[in-house]
Amino acid sequence: MLAMGHGINGGKVHGKWPGLAEEAAPGSNTLNIAGPSGLKVLFDYRSVLSEVLTNILGHRDISRVFPNFHPEPVGLVG
Repeated sequence: MLAMGHGINGGKVHGKWPGLAEEAAPGSNTLNIAGPSGLKVLFDYRSVLSEVLTNILGHRDISRVFPNFHPEPVGLVG
């Protein structure tokens, strides 16, 4: 996911960089590509959007936007 604009902590990769190494599934000769473009998905997009909604747009009640979801801190918005 790419984010840019006012209020974004830019200039770095947030979270742990999964790398681009191809991994074989255990007991198989096929490659395990776990996300778009072969990158493992590390953050639920709702956590990222929750930070933007809360810290940039001032929307405090995330449960109305994403019911039954508890966002993880991403550190994208500062």
